[in-house]
Amino acid sequence: MASKKVVAVAAMLIAVIAIAAVAVYSYRNISFQYEQSTVTDVQLKDFTVQDILRLTAALLLYPIDDGASLMSAAAYLVDSISLNASAMIINNGILPASIDGFKYNLFANGTFIGNGSYSGQVTVAPGTNTSIMIMQDIDFGAMSNATVAAIANNGTLEITVSGQAQSGLFSIPFSYAAQVNVKQAVKDAVFAILTGD
Repeated sequence: MASKKVVAVAAMLIAVIAIAAVAVYSYRNISFQYEQSTVTDVQLKDFTVQDILRLTAALLLYPIDDGASLMSAAAYLVDSISLNASAMIINNGILPASIDGFKYNLFANGTFIGNGSYSGQVTVAPGTNTSIMIMQDIDFGAMSNATVAAIANNGTLEITVSGQAQSGLFSIPFSYAAQVNVKQAVKDAVFAILTGD
């Protein structure tokens, strides 16, 4: 009788270990991949008359210098930009994964500029991908002068996102880097203000 109990306990222990191993394997095979970002809004600070003259001249040069003058004149006048970013959650595991939201740190050109979060819940079947949209406001006031200068030079914001997603008992680390072209959005915002649109 005692040997049957030992066998039953051993079988249960083996089953628990096997289930845990499958769960760990599955959750270690979940990854995040950046897809794209779109600038949806640019908020500008209040202008002086001198700013307006510089921006007007920069807009006139836009076709000639591909926006270099405009980015140089406008970068320090940008208060914030809003991004819609899409990321893909990839489940290469053998169990469905339910992501219960996540928090992340946001860096621009290597400088920490804030935190963000995704509060939705996403379930990803094994062997499939699911895209999610993340909306993020980026405060230019939180950036160093060097970061704003880098954006002014090429109109590109180098973003790095890193964080941890929660899925039940498991934390899934993720990190990705992306380049976001802000030049056209800044041009549109400046043009709208200068023309009264």
